[in-house]
Amino acid sequence: DPTPRELQRVSTARIWFTTGVALETALVPRLQAAIPDLRVVPTHAGLTLLPAAGGDHDGHDHAGHQCAGHDHAGHQCAGDHEGDPHVWLSPRNTAAQAEAMARALQELLPGQADAIARRAADLAGDLATLDRDLADLLAPVRGRTLLVFHPAFGYFARDYGLVQKAIESGGLAPGPRRLAELMREVEAAGVGTVFIQPQASDQAARTLAETAGLEVTVLDPLARDHLANLRRIGQAVRAGLEVRP
Repeated sequence: DPTPRELQRVSTARIWFTTGVALETALVPRLQAAIPDLRVVPTHAGLTLLPAAGGDHDGHDHAGHQCAGHDHAGHQCAGDHEGDPHVWLSPRNTAAQAEAMARALQELLPGQADAIARRAADLAGDLATLDRDLADLLAPVRGRTLLVFHPAFGYFARDYGLVQKAIESGGLAPGPRRLAELMREVEAAGVGTVFIQPQASDQAARTLAETAGLEVTVLDPLARDHLANLRRIGQAVRAGLEVRP
């Protein structure tokens, strides 16, 4: 929840790029009250969202739905409360988000439209290269189970044919019965690594890892150097999925 000082810091903003996380939905009316001319641009508009409820994703897109977001009046995408909000953890999604941002910036700064277009094209090329590199890197582990604590990597799993299985469900750590089920599922899938993230408590994941003899690897979905981080995630996932119990 932003403090008055933090709201003051953004009081001169002219445009806000959102991704569809619940926190943004709560902040839109507050920021627009403080900044009446603020333009809100949902960068996830038009993306195919994965369902958020279960936390598992099988590498296919059959359960997705289109997000029909709008950038006028701050209305958020209809999928905000239904879809997985971690859309940026995919070079393909990032490319679409960057394109939406470039269009909005060109409208806001018409005198810099050509420069924005050139930089957007450079970024699109970098993302396309990254996507190809990750596809090649992860091809040998396609179909394997990506065991994570928090279900943040569904889009990454979808893009590269992995099966995301989350320990956490609905924001809650598993109880003893669910942990026992996970133990059986992990053993059946031949999982050797559990992936955690620095933003979430990892007690349940480490308990499972200790009991099942799994390695623990940290993936950070919020690292600032986004493209380099996606490459690091790919390398860590490849290494982790090659570990067998």
